[in-house]
Amino acid sequence: MIEYKNNVFGIHGEGFSCLLRVNDYGLLEMLHFGEPVKTDDADALTFRPGLGWGGAVLLEAGDPASSADVMPLAWSGAGRGDYRESPLELGGMSTDFRYVDYEIINSTVPMKSVLPQARGKCETLRVTMAQAGLELTLYFSVFGGVLTRRAVLKNTGSAPVTVTKFMSSMMDIYGDYNMTTFDGGWIAEMRKHTVPVLDSKVVNESLTGFSSNRHNPGFMLSEPEATEESGIVYGMNLVYSGNHYAAAQRSLQGFTRVMQGIAPAGFVKALQSGEEFETPEAVMAFSDKGFGGMSEKMHRFVNTCIVPEYWQGRERPVLFNDWEGCMFDFNHNRLIALAKDAKELGCELFVLDDGWFGKRNDDHAGLGDYNVNMKKLPYGLKGLGDKIREMGMEFGLWFEPESVNMDSDLYRSHPD
Repeated sequence: MIEYKNNVFGIHGEGFSCLLRVNDYGLLEMLHFGEPVKTDDADALTFRPGLGWGGAVLLEAGDPASSADVMPLAWSGAGRGDYRESPLELGGMSTDFRYVDYEIINSTVPMKSVLPQARGKCETLRVTMAQAGLELTLYFSVFGGVLTRRAVLKNTGSAPVTVTKFMSSMMDIYGDYNMTTFDGGWIAEMRKHTVPVLDSKVVNESLTGFSSNRHNPGFMLSEPEATEESGIVYGMNLVYSGNHYAAAQRSLQGFTRVMQGIAPAGFVKALQSGEEFETPEAVMAFSDKGFGGMSEKMHRFVNTCIVPEYWQGRERPVLFNDWEGCMFDFNHNRLIALAKDAKELGCELFVLDDGWFGKRNDDHAGLGDYNVNMKKLPYGLKGLGDKIREMGMEFGLWFEPESVNMDSDLYRSHPD
């Protein structure tokens, strides 16, 4: 359920609440993201900064507590007094987005998007903010026990704008936390690392061009005493397979600012007048029942809102992959013989790995040329697939769309 009362947005899902308030300065405050509360509890959850802080830039002269630097926010500006990390940078410009309006949307898809996104019944809060020549739209969607966020920036002015950083999500949550990431490398993936989030920023980032085995975009923030069954745990992830970035940092006032999105390193996007750019969808789950409670919410979300409908609730088939047995050295008859053996072993899915396309006889050539190598497969993929399905198995195929060999027709045609 999403409701609006007295400048407060109450976003309530299964086992969590998120309260946002438009304050007197038009900024969007993050009053609460955690255990279920009532929207009417907003006043009790409001942070009162007291007398202010030395060196503060004030939003209102004479009010020592009007510094954005001490406010818990759901979106921050840059160059206007909040010295913490900003989620949006515009080529040296300061940013100062203020609230314009909102809409509550009930649908099966939160918004039209060119990016992958969650599917299924949801309720979405759209908050529009603006500054001169720019419009920022923030989307908060509830999928059962999970909250997702994304943002869209539109150039409403006449001059082009250069975006050099644009996060999917930013929020300030009160408390001390550990950050757990999953890092590694080839044949050493998903190694768990946990560090405390203190006054120096903790970053989880991949610059490999994809989400990578080095740094998984999924991470957790947890109370230091949290266990598998008890304690507060936040799970964060990104519906995106490119360079990613996540950061967490504690402020002097005790708020942990956490954000996630596209990695800003090397990121440049020019927005001409009338153009817009949208971020990938960020996923957040809260649990007061430890890591297990958070995992259950994330798993349920992925199974019902990310996994294709055909595979939802189905056991995965027993798989046979030809790679270790053949590598690049195979032909139609050899694959059929392997498939017969795999069927006798009880396999239900036969996957043809690397080597079926182009001049792909080793890993130095052909990657990117996805035309069938008819010398190896004279009956084509269809002929091979039909034979395997006749045996009662499904047929799967390996390819690597994110990579290319210089010795390929694709690279020769498009060296850029």
